[in-house]
Amino acid sequence: MMLRQHYGRMRPGYGIPIDLAVHASRSVVCLPPAIAQHQSITQLPLRRCFASGTAPTNQPLPMNNATPDAEVMSETPVTRPVWHGKASPADTASFLARGESPESVNAPEDLPLFCVTPFAFSARCIARARMHSHSAALLQALRNGVTNVVDLGSPSEDGVAHQLFRNSAVELMNEEAVSRSEIVVLAKGGSFRAGQEECKPDSFKNCVQTGEESYHSLDPALLDKQITQTLDAAGLDTLDLFMIDRPELQIGTDGTPDDLYKHLSEAFKYLETKREEGRIQAYGIESNGFTYPLKHKQHMDVSKLLSIAKNINTQHGFAAVNYPLNLLEPQAAISGTQKNGTRSIADFARDVGLLRFSHRPLEASVEGHTMRLVDFPSHDANDIVSSLKECWNTVIHLERNIPPLTDNQFVMPPKQHLSWAQIMSANADKLQRIYDWEILLLHHIKPTFQAAMAQLHNCQPLSEWRTSYSFLMEQLLHRFTWMLEHKHHEISKATSQELDETCPELRHLPSLQAKALAPLHQASDCVILGMHHPAYVSEVEMLLSKPQVTIDWSTLGLPSP
Repeated sequence: MMLRQHYGRMRPGYGIPIDLAVHASRSVVCLPPAIAQHQSITQLPLRRCFASGTAPTNQPLPMNNATPDAEVMSETPVTRPVWHGKASPADTASFLARGESPESVNAPEDLPLFCVTPFAFSARCIARARMHSHSAALLQALRNGVTNVVDLGSPSEDGVAHQLFRNSAVELMNEEAVSRSEIVVLAKGGSFRAGQEECKPDSFKNCVQTGEESYHSLDPALLDKQITQTLDAAGLDTLDLFMIDRPELQIGTDGTPDDLYKHLSEAFKYLETKREEGRIQAYGIESNGFTYPLKHKQHMDVSKLLSIAKNINTQHGFAAVNYPLNLLEPQAAISGTQKNGTRSIADFARDVGLLRFSHRPLEASVEGHTMRLVDFPSHDANDIVSSLKECWNTVIHLERNIPPLTDNQFVMPPKQHLSWAQIMSANADKLQRIYDWEILLLHHIKPTFQAAMAQLHNCQPLSEWRTSYSFLMEQLLHRFTWMLEHKHHEISKATSQELDETCPELRHLPSLQAKALAPLHQASDCVILGMHHPAYVSEVEMLLSKPQVTIDWSTLGLPSP
C-alpha cells in the first residue's frame, strides 16, 4: 500500500515551537511558500477530527466576545461521590442489548467483568472553551446507546475530563436515562507533569523524565494519588478499570526490562489492594510496547504480565490491554509480537481472555510522522490566500495602533493578549499542521483573546477600536483555519481513494474516518475515540447501523521495524 508516500516529508512530533514574543519589526505579513503558492499540500498531516476535540470544520470556528463555555459550567471541587456504584456484568450486557435481540449481543457467556460497546468516548484532550459541545456529545453517546465506556484519561490532563463527566453524570441521574451499573469508567495513571496536583518528581520512586516537564513512575504512592484524584474529581466511588499508562517508559536510557517488570509487580500488588477496598474493579496496561518487535528494548510481553498477576493473586484483576491500532499501523492485528512471535497482541489477548482496547484510530504515527485519517472541507484557495493576507495586515495595524488611554480607571490586558496577529505572523511557518494550530487556538489564543475583549467591554475610549479588532480578529482566525483545511483536503481525498483501491470493502463508506474506523473491530473489542462533538457521535451511530466490514489487514503492508 502506498499511503505512506504522501507523508514522507512531514514534520514529526506534536510540539508547537512558536515564539510568543511580539515582533514589532514585522509590519507586513509574509506568508510561507506553502501558503502563498498553494504548494506542499502532500507534506502536511491529517487531523484527528474525532480525537482532537474540535467542532466540525465545515463551519467557522466559534469566536465571539461571550463568556467562554467553561466559565458557565461549575468548577467547584466536590469530593463527595456523585454517581455511586460500579459497572455490572448483567447491566452492561443489557445496555448493549438495547434495541437488539439478546442473541445478537457479543458478550461472554459467564460475564466475568462487564460488556463494552465497540467504541468508547474518550474525554482526553478536550478543550475547556468547548465544554458545552463536548458535554452534548457525551450525553448523546450515552443516551443513544452509542457507547457505554468513558475514558477519563489521567489527572495530569488538567481535570477538564473529570468535570465533563461529573456534570454529565448529574444530568443522566436526574433524568434516569442511564444507570451507573451500565457504564464502564476507565482512567489511567503513571504519567504526570511536574508541579501539577502536588506531584513532584522527587516525591516518587523510580521516576523517569519523559519530556521537558513530564515524568513517569510506577510508585504505588503516585498511583494512589491519581486514583484518589480521579474518583474525587469525577464524583465516583469506584473506577471500573484503571490502566497503567505506558510502563515501557520506565526503561528509559538506564533501565532494563527486568527493572520494568519488577516495578510492575509492585504496582500490581498495590492495585490488588485497591480491588479489595472497592476503589477499582480491575486494572490493565496501556502500551505501545505490545506492538514492538520481540527484540525491541521496550517490548511488552503479555505472558510475563499474566505470570506476575497470577503470582500475586490467582484470582487477579489484570483484565485489559490497550494498544495503538489504525489502518496505517496494523501491527496489533498482524505482527507476531507475543507468545515468542507466534501471535499478534490482538489474537493473544483474545486467547487469554483479556479485554482489548485500542487507541489512535484516526491518528497514525509512521516513521516519526503524524497522519490524520479524516476528511477536510475544500475552500477556494485563491480567495483564502488573498483575503487572509489582507485581513492579517489590517489586524496587525490595529494591534500596533491601540488608542492611548488617559483615564487610569481602566487597566489594559497584557500586551500579548492583544498581539496574536503579530505572533501568528512571526510563527506562520511553524503553524502548518492543523493539529498544532488547533491546540494554539483553543488553549492559548481563544481564551486570552476573549478575556481581553471582556476586560475592555466597558472601556468607552476603546469602544470603536475594540469592535473593529474583535470582528477582524475573528475573520483572521476563520481564514487561517480554512487555509489549513483546504491544504489537508487534497491529501485526505487521495488517501481515501487509495484505501478504496486497496480495500474495496470500504468503498461504500461515505468518509475517510468511517473507512478508517469500520474494520477495527477485527482486532479490538473497544476502540477509544474522541467523539467530542454531536456530529461525530452521529457519524459513529451511522457506522454502527451498517453491517460490519471485514478486510484483509495484510494488504495494508507494514513499515520496516
